[in-house]
Amino acid sequence: MFIDWQRVCSTLPALPEGSHLLDVGGGDGEPLNHLLQRFEHVSVTMIDIGLNIGMGLEPSLRNRVEILAGTTLRQYTAMKKRPVDFVLLCDVIHHIPMLERDTFFSDLKDAIDRHTGLIIKEIEPGFFRSTLASLTDRYLSGDRRASLISRQDLLMLVRRYFPTHHVLETGLFERDRPNYCLFSRPSG
Repeated sequence: MFIDWQRVCSTLPALPEGSHLLDVGGGDGEPLNHLLQRFEHVSVTMIDIGLNIGMGLEPSLRNRVEILAGTTLRQYTAMKKRPVDFVLLCDVIHHIPMLERDTFFSDLKDAIDRHTGLIIKEIEPGFFRSTLASLTDRYLSGDRRASLISRQDLLMLVRRYFPTHHVLETGLFERDRPNYCLFSRPSG
């Protein structure tokens, strides 16, 4: 309720034709509706530890999404599924307890190859809308461990685990504060 997904997708750089994304923590799939409409040549594999995922996907887009419910990142890595061009993380990191974020990024690094890019959308703490989003996570969604991550802290994590990546902010923060989005690709 605090995110304009159309605005998020409009700030993303063009994705190459035929790109395949791994949507980690895909949830209801609402962000994919906008992403798949903008990038008609993209396909997605959605994983989530939840069992009821992808319920919000538009039926006309469903054929471009493979849904793997009840699947962790480590389980996905063990499956040796098709290679992905980008990993999509929409409001996932703040649901990972702070002490487990390094482990998650280590698992993420193991899950992808050296050519895979990252698209990470999160919420900058310290704003009124951020506080409302946190309260919604804690008291409506029931995730009392949710803790927002700043752009600076997320950038440090990405650089620690993906040192060869060139990271840029997509401009979302300027257009829809406190939402922000980092886009990274391996250099070269």
